[in-house]
Amino acid sequence: MEVCMLLSGIVIGVIISIFFSYALGFGLGILMFKETEYMCLQLMALSLEDAAFLKSVKQRFMKQLDYPKNIIKISINDDEFNLDRWKKESIKRLMDRYPPNYIRIVDYDNWAEAMQFLEKERKKLLASD
Repeated sequence: MEVCMLLSGIVIGVIISIFFSYALGFGLGILMFKETEYMCLQLMALSLEDAAFLKSVKQRFMKQLDYPKNIIKISINDDEFNLDRWKKESIKRLMDRYPPNYIRIVDYDNWAEAMQFLEKERKKLLASD
């Protein structure tokens, strides 16, 4: 009888241990995913800032070199179009690479929502310091 109870206790202990290990691992996986997602979005935001800076430098040089106004305007429109397309495609490509198990915890579908998410997470990090 005691041996049966001992074996039952061991089996139950192993099952509980496996359950908690799985739950803890899943929780850590989500935490690591969110941290990586935050860093990727930061890099994307910094890349956009760099592209916007280069766009303004290009426009300034075009004006200094006396390019025709219509050429400058075409260049500005082209740059805006390309940056908008880059923002849409970059979020889509990022989300396409998310593991299927984690896609349901993503809080955004487009660039504007992603940047709102990034700002919200940044404020959380600053508040926790």
